[in-house]
Amino acid sequence: DVCTLGHWCAFGAASPRSCPAGTFGNRTRLQAPAECEQCPRGHFCPEGTHTATVQPCPSGRWGASSGAVDYLCDGSCSAGHYCPAASTNSTAMPCLEGTFNPLGGGTGPEACLAAEVGYFAPRAASQQIACTPPLTTLERGAGRVEDCLCSVGSFSLSANASNTTTCMDCEVDRLNCTEPGITVVSLHLKP
Repeated sequence: DVCTLGHWCAFGAASPRSCPAGTFGNRTRLQAPAECEQCPRGHFCPEGTHTATVQPCPSGRWGASSGAVDYLCDGSCSAGHYCPAASTNSTAMPCLEGTFNPLGGGTGPEACLAAEVGYFAPRAASQQIACTPPLTTLERGAGRVEDCLCSVGSFSLSANASNTTTCMDCEVDRLNCTEPGITVVSLHLKP
């Protein structure tokens, strides 16, 4: 009578006993629970598991410790990140520049949201950051403060439109400020 996978059999026992939760038994004829091996990081092993990698920590969760006993593993993925199945840390995959994830437990890149117009989000952001008024961004998905430009109706006194803090209102009727990002260099008079 051979002791089956995922179990151990004490000498002379009438029936096999399951390897404890957090361990697995991938060999036959184990004679004690101590012979069951620790479940690997990024996985969990319910009682009686016979293969180390049969149960990965689910997407949105992570397992840095060996010996996890259930699908909760070590916890939810951190905000600003997402965790594919079998992740071993809470920051497995960062949200890309221009996106952010305000919630924990992200399961894939779709958990990362594009920064709105007027905001930017650096890599691994848990929230979008507002451009300082009157600055704005040209479109959704800005990733750097340098993407903040003077808004429509104003122009930059700098020759460089990015990351300026001095925007002037186009109060004069003759100035053409109908687009964001206008600089003193690109400023045109209305015909």
